[in-house]
Amino acid sequence: MKIGAPDVGAHEASSTIPPEIGVIADQQILEDTAISAIGFTITDLDNDAADLIVQGSSSNISLVANSNISFAGIGADRYISITPTVNENDVLTITVFVTNGSFTSTTSFNLTVTAVNDAPEISTIDDHSISEDACLTGVNFTVSDIESSNLLVSA
Repeated sequence: MKIGAPDVGAHEASSTIPPEIGVIADQQILEDTAISAIGFTITDLDNDAADLIVQGSSSNISLVANSNISFAGIGADRYISITPTVNENDVLTITVFVTNGSFTSTTSFNLTVTAVNDAPEISTIDDHSISEDACLTGVNFTVSDIESSNLLVSA
């Protein structure tokens, strides 16, 4: 090594270190709700945190589409928001990636979307007029329940 020359070896060693991403705890939400502002941090020895790219992916895209994973924040402090598909539930893994363009690091966490009992639905019933003491028949309507096909209708 020449005297006064930069210590190239030290710079090369640090440039081979990938960015870091903090741990994100497992999350649990109820069906039909979104989860937002789950905080985590990112760092990189060679690059400003604002220059890092953060992305996410879902292990079950029918429950959480990759397009329903979004990120916010600036610098090292970042946030993830997730919107599951309506009326879907299960456990899935969300993987978060951080890259500096050369190296990528990941962390994963489980998201449990817990089922809820949705209320049954009834269609609109048109207004009808009948004479006093007459019987009304043939009134059409439908009922449905996303969790059950066994419904009891009474008047």
